[in-house]
Amino acid sequence: MNLAWKLNRLVQAAEDRGSNVAAGVYRTAVEEFLRIVGKTFADEITPEDILLHQRKLRNRGCEPRTIANRHASVTAFLRFCKLDVKALATAKAKYEKTVPEIYATGILRVRSKPEFDFKIKDREERDLPIPADLLNRLKSYRNLHPIGRLV
Repeated sequence: MNLAWKLNRLVQAAEDRGSNVAAGVYRTAVEEFLRIVGKTFADEITPEDILLHQRKLRNRGCEPRTIANRHASVTAFLRFCKLDVKALATAKAKYEKTVPEIYATGILRVRSKPEFDFKIKDREERDLPIPADLLNRLKSYRNLHPIGRLV
């Protein structure tokens, strides 16, 4: 089955159900995937194609969240083509779930710090309350050590 034809069918199905934004997202992500892998027919797609797509996006400087979103669109397309997505897309793109920037006194934002080789174990940022007495001690420490990078 021709992949370009199936993409047009997927986009039309999304538009028919009123999901015009989803239709545009599918078209953008899948056209890029097809350009990268250079395949014409569904039975030509391999797990290596999925990894190549992710690698090209990463090399182009796309953020992990963008890569995961494109991966989700491509796998939805492959599912629409009745392909075995679990066999093809064995490596799901991963990203850290961030929380919005809110500056509040007494809140500690826990996030990965690659420069210190620290990663959040479940890839999800979180805010933790800081007791007032600890916050005061940290502020005092910072006043005594204004040049340090930590605290």
